Amino acid sequence: MGTSEPDLDEIPNRVSVRTDPDAGYAKRYKTLDDAQEALGETSKTKAILAACRHVDADRRGKRRAMEYLAERLPPNELAEVCQRLSTSEIQVSVGFDSEREDCVQVRVMNSRSADT
Repeated sequence: MGTSEPDLDEIPNRVSVRTDPDAGYAKRYKTLDDAQEALGETSKTKAILAACRHVDADRRGKRRAMEYLAERLPPNELAEVCQRLSTSEIQVSVGFDSEREDCVQVRVMNSRSADT
């Protein structure tokens, strides 16, 4: 999620998320309702936007934390922290120089693509 302003010509007039229980989307509704409550938002739309901002801040925070810890923890402990910070949606990993065992790369990526 970038900080640059979007091109208004490319933004649709309306965006909707199907949540009607009859169509099998009841779980989506419950997920949005849970996010709305967890994030203290007054609407599901605001909850979606807050969740998007949270994901962006979470990825940056995890990357900063791992870069900090990479200078202070041995590889096995660093790998454990990666495993604990990873979720089904965001994977945290580190790469090491095999000769020196120094951390050379911190990766925070979504579970469906390369480094983000």
